[in-house]
Amino acid sequence: MRTIASRTLTHETASVVRRASRGETLVVTVSGVPKAVIGPYREQASASRLEQLAREGLASAASAPVRPVERVGSLRGRADELLGEDRSDQWA
Repeated sequence: MRTIASRTLTHETASVVRRASRGETLVVTVSGVPKAVIGPYREQASASRLEQLAREGLASAASAPVRPVERVGSLRGRADELLGEDRSDQWA
């Protein structure tokens, strides 16, 4: 993505909007720090991704309420070792 200073956006708004409407995505910076993204408008931008997937038959709502997940302490080690230990109990 290309960056554009907020000052440039202020003075060249029409040009920046034309660029975005052609498909370009621009990161707006203030004093060199990214603050916003300007990009092309998409018709389904208002619908959530889940709603879009549901319309396409690729997702559905949960059949039961989702339970909160309890945070577990930090794990140290290789993923295969950690998962191997966990899975070994399942097949014993």
